[in-house]
Amino acid sequence: SSQSEDTEDLANQMRQVEALKTALRTQPHSFVLRFIELDGLNALLQVLGTIDVEASHNNLHTSVIGCLKALMNNS
Repeated sequence: SSQSEDTEDLANQMRQVEALKTALRTQPHSFVLRFIELDGLNALLQVLGTIDVEASHNNLHTSVIGCLKALMNNS
């Protein structure tokens, strides 16, 4: 894949992770519980494990950590 496709993929991932972070902070507690039931925590940890923490992916890493923080604050 080309570099522009990679950049676009990363931008899409960032949007999705940021939207998830917002949802985990603002949705009703039932949303958070359902997220956990559907193995969302495991999914976040898997994503975290695959992120290359070099500069280009640093923001994604920070956003996933933000999701984990929101999850802990709301569970």
